[in-house]
Amino acid sequence: MSAADVLAGEQTRPHRDLSGPGGREIDLHPLDTSGTVAGAAVPCVSAAQQVYFHQGYEPADRDRHDMSLLRERFGVATPY
Repeated sequence: MSAADVLAGEQTRPHRDLSGPGGREIDLHPLDTSGTVAGAAVPCVSAAQQVYFHQGYEPADRDRHDMSLLRERFGVATPY
């Protein structure tokens, strides 16, 4: 699930594996809030941090989807 899905508490689009090369988990940014996956609390980055990390590149459809989800569910302003 994307961090946007975790905050929303449900999977809203198909996702690739969340691990990095060689199956290692990716943990690059502080987890400053939590969301839910299958009813369990899961640490994740806030909506504001997700918006920040989605700037400075040409967004893919999945990025547009996640930003739309954050706007609709959490009322945050997004770059696209």
